[in-house]
Amino acid sequence: MLTVILCAIVFIGTYALLVTIRDMVAHREEIRNAPGRLPLQLLNSFVIYFLAAFGISDFALCTVIYSKTGWSTTRDLPGTLNTQGLVALMIMSLTYITSIEIALPTLLLFFCTQTIGSYLGPRVSMRLRLSTLKYAMSAGLLMAGLFILASKLGWIAGVGTATALHGWKLAALGLLGLALGVFKAMGIGSYPLTMAFVYISGLSPLVTYPLMMGASALSNPVAVLQFVKLGTYSRRIALCSFTAGAAGALIAVSAVKNMNVASLQWVVLLVVLFASFDMFRTARKQRRMETLEQTEEIKPV
Repeated sequence: MLTVILCAIVFIGTYALLVTIRDMVAHREEIRNAPGRLPLQLLNSFVIYFLAAFGISDFALCTVIYSKTGWSTTRDLPGTLNTQGLVALMIMSLTYITSIEIALPTLLLFFCTQTIGSYLGPRVSMRLRLSTLKYAMSAGLLMAGLFILASKLGWIAGVGTATALHGWKLAALGLLGLALGVFKAMGIGSYPLTMAFVYISGLSPLVTYPLMMGASALSNPVAVLQFVKLGTYSRRIALCSFTAGAAGALIAVSAVKNMNVASLQWVVLLVVLFASFDMFRTARKQRRMETLEQTEEIKPV
């Protein structure tokens, strides 16, 4: 079954990559004339996916960078964020799944439920207030971060070393996968939430990486094909990420595989706390936008 998963990642990812490359060749003039300095964009892609291999959200970092630099328009931003990770996700998922021990039922359940959640996401997200959800998730991540810090300081029992979940914990992982699939449709990344759950559930921190990278590698190409079809992504940024970004990920995965668990716990803590702060910041911005929209709706004609 593990071989089937690996083959699926390679087949789906490669197909999406070939379709994207064909689109890039057809629009090579656009790539040449795209805004920004190419050397700087290559360096940015290398650093972003080097950090992403440790679980630091490329979505969060790139949203800020592209908005400030103008490298991607607001319309093209979702497509750019998804398309640029295509090659790096394949590298990270294949490396982590084949080198980090995790029970197959645990892995399969998370992959399947997140895929179902991704399908349901667009329908469910229409009924939820995004700012309220982000505030709640920010608080949850902060609590998880404090839990991790307390364990590192020896105030409570340390981190687990398990590679499998059973019973209610396995069911909870399935529900998390379902929720994360829905959240992705709302522009909320899955890495920090996966890290927090893995830590609290007693799994080894290393297990985080095959879980989150594998799930993303299977669902990402489906979205990429849609964005390429619509032409709503930055072809220059995607090209930089397919080359320099892939190199950054390739170098970083070796460091993650060989990192001791104690060091990895600090990485998890930093990622979770950063995500909590970023989630709170974007929730405030989202709440202001929602309030403004409501004010505009009730204005007399």
